[in-house]
Amino acid sequence: MKKIYPFIFLCLLVSSGPAQDPGNPDSIWVEIDNPTVPAEGGDVIFRIKFYTDNSGVGNDITGFGIPIYITNSNPSASPILDNTVATTFSNTAVSGFTFLTASVTTNDGDSSFFPLQYLLGAIALGVGATSGNYTFANVKIHISDTTTLCIDSLTSGEQSLNFVTSTPAEYIPNWNALCRAVGLQQNPNELKITAESPVNLVVIDPKQDSIGIDFNTILEGSSYDTTQDVNSDGEKDDVIKIPLPYVGDYQIRVIPVDTGHFSLGIRIDGNDQVILANNVVIADTDTTFGYQAEVLPSVRGDVNKDNKKNLTDIIYLVNYVFKGGPAPDPAELGNVNCSSGAPNLSDIVYMVNYVFKAAKAPCS
Repeated sequence: MKKIYPFIFLCLLVSSGPAQDPGNPDSIWVEIDNPTVPAEGGDVIFRIKFYTDNSGVGNDITGFGIPIYITNSNPSASPILDNTVATTFSNTAVSGFTFLTASVTTNDGDSSFFPLQYLLGAIALGVGATSGNYTFANVKIHISDTTTLCIDSLTSGEQSLNFVTSTPAEYIPNWNALCRAVGLQQNPNELKITAESPVNLVVIDPKQDSIGIDFNTILEGSSYDTTQDVNSDGEKDDVIKIPLPYVGDYQIRVIPVDTGHFSLGIRIDGNDQVILANNVVIADTDTTFGYQAEVLPSVRGDVNKDNKKNLTDIIYLVNYVFKGGPAPDPAELGNVNCSSGAPNLSDIVYMVNYVFKAAKAPCS
């Protein structure tokens, strides 16, 4: 049934030929909501926007034909377009129109084969769109790696970019394409993992790449250092540094090389170290210990994610806790003392002491 829709739209959008836009030139352009996704993959959403100044009887836009062309620069990103009508037109200016179509017209409709042509159409049998700025469609694409996605318009078969008014009169609006690099979410700070020997470490990032004492497939610039005596006990310790770590969960394996005790801590630049293990007894060198550390999109305390921890973050927390303001996103950014639960008064007091009294920094 999906393949019939483009033909139906072609028939319904037929008019007496291109006419003049009844006002100033209308336009269509593309915006992007989120240029990053989690390291394990996620969705980027492009919004197809349009502007019209049409007003008066018969000038409302009741028909849209928007064929677009989407390209992908990195095959390893494995993009998949969600071309369901429900997703494409949810919460848009045309969601209540009589007929809607979102159809991949290349490669037998395969929405994972890029580049692809994508035909978007909408028809209202009642009142259409008049003067204003609107969202026409959501182009949702799942990616698994960094890439550049480009959305442009083109003629697809007999269908070209057009608006149709209820007169009916057909005209071609201005079009603005968009090419945008999209990537994996990273924290702008350095992640430091420290183990007080006698142990070795293996750290696995959210992409399942890893670093150990004699191998490194993790982010470029990462290092494994065994030359430091972190706790000044006369023994060399293990220090792993990962610049700009991916957002998500890091798995940490502690591999004993001798009996004794070990401690393990993590720290994000600018924040206080969090102890994951403190003087754990190693009774058997055949035992491996496992821990998990979550890297947030920013450091705790940077509630508004502007790469600073200051008065504006305190005000953000006050508005959230006492005035029903927006919650930190994610909530953990406001949980500056690493307690359980949502940010509360204790986190506000903690931040006040840190910002104004040079007290302990938020936890990592």
